[in-house]
Amino acid sequence: MKYTALVVGGGIAGIRASLDLAETGSKVALIDRNENLGGILTQLDRQFPSDRCGMCRMLPLVERDECSQYCLRKGLYHENIDVMLGTELIALDGELGEFHATLRKKPTFVDPNLCIGCGECAAVCPARVPDEFNAGLSLRPAVHLPAPYTIPNHYVVDLDNCQRCWACFKACPTGAIDFRFEVRKFEEWLKDELFPLTIVRNGAEALTELSENDTYRLILLDMDLPDMTPEDMLSRILELQLQLRLVLMAGPENIQAAQNFIEFGVQDVITKPLEEKTLVP
Repeated sequence: MKYTALVVGGGIAGIRASLDLAETGSKVALIDRNENLGGILTQLDRQFPSDRCGMCRMLPLVERDECSQYCLRKGLYHENIDVMLGTELIALDGELGEFHATLRKKPTFVDPNLCIGCGECAAVCPARVPDEFNAGLSLRPAVHLPAPYTIPNHYVVDLDNCQRCWACFKACPTGAIDFRFEVRKFEEWLKDELFPLTIVRNGAEALTELSENDTYRLILLDMDLPDMTPEDMLSRILELQLQLRLVLMAGPENIQAAQNFIEFGVQDVITKPLEEKTLVP
């Protein structure tokens, strides 16, 4: 997509710059590596001397009919601004007036259209890590709200601290938590290569599919299955179809364990999160 301007950083300066550009008619892409806007200002409730949040000073430029309770902390809405959270700038090419930016979107593993912010997932999550929003003074679960009051108010999964217990997946009443989001991305990449991909939710579905269809030649197997250990899954796959090529997908913390399966028939190991340039050379 083409934009007139790219603003990197969704803190108070980035929001102000985006609003100023948008008011001139420019189409703006505002990105931030975090899952919420506002930067450190979102952690400050009342400020001297007005005893108000400093973000309110920008409200005259914001579409009041769209902004929730006229509060910029809760959401930024402008017809000329596209907000991309959990997104980083990884490359910038071109020249003045004709730049090409490459962005990387970090998956949240939660569908914002389905999440109702009920907190059932956070209640059952066993992981506890320092809460960045509260400056590390308290603990939060791996599945959490990046900041209170934001809109859309959906939870995100911190995969670096996730224990892969799948408790949040089972507890979610709307099915919003979906660890297959990452898989859907490279399904689109492989379409361009005319490479068909069948996605299943767990080991049991994979085994059923393999037993009913003998046309598969390659399996991309995630180390984190909700119903089977990798050892059990590999042994069952090899029992069904020995001619299959097996590729394991593993996070950085599981790479060494995945490498140990090479001797059991695994041909390769790829690291998550997956990237198009490495998956589809």
